[in-house]
Amino acid sequence: MISSSPTDAQPVFDAIAANTARLCSANDTQVLRVEGEMLRLVAAFGVSAMPSVRRLTRGHLVGRAVIDRKTIHNRDLAQALAEYPETTAAQYGVQSALAVPLLRDGVALGVIRISRTEIRPFTDKQIALLQTFADQAVIAIENVRLFKEPEASNQEIAEKSRQIEVASQHKSEFLANMSHELRTPLNAVIGFSEVLTDRMFGELNEKQEEYLKDIQSRRAGWNWSSRTSISRPHSTMPSCWSGSGRGDGASHCR
Repeated sequence: MISSSPTDAQPVFDAIAANTARLCSANDTQVLRVEGEMLRLVAAFGVSAMPSVRRLTRGHLVGRAVIDRKTIHNRDLAQALAEYPETTAAQYGVQSALAVPLLRDGVALGVIRISRTEIRPFTDKQIALLQTFADQAVIAIENVRLFKEPEASNQEIAEKSRQIEVASQHKSEFLANMSHELRTPLNAVIGFSEVLTDRMFGELNEKQEEYLKDIQSRRAGWNWSSRTSISRPHSTMPSCWSGSGRGDGASHCR
């Protein structure tokens, strides 16, 4: 039953509802799932003795089974009505009822409830059978979750990949624009450094030579040729370099 519907728990819920009523000699069966603060009917057999949606409280049998996370057996509902102020079972003639929570790792995912319209408590074997059906329902729910999880993960991975691709494109565009903006001034820097290194404006002091060597060492990383980029260095050289074209001008930069 479970293996035939690994991606949809509904056929399992429907089969459980029908089989539990038959095997436990119950008038009706309801399978409910927890949805936030509500319980929603997902499968039923016979005349349902409860609303299709109800608040999750301890004021009725199924709510208490979920909140307390334990099996609750009402042998004679009339004797327990004071404990369940929100129950609607009496309106449908219910006199004996059994509720078993659907537990996964201590968390209640839902509940199965069966009832009779006569005072006839369920046997220990019937209670154990209903607990087995509850386990089957949990397995079905977990199977669906496991099948859907990779699909959701794949969608998330695809979205992340798209975001990374867009970010990479923006980065490439930014670097291309910055490369264009930086090329002219950096070429000028390299060109001036070559002119100065050739001693076209005179000798260099130790600190100036150190700076120029540093620029030359970084030139390979810039990967730009600049020998022909400077046609009139005098017009843009700092004043400390533009003396008479001899070493006396260089000596002013310290």
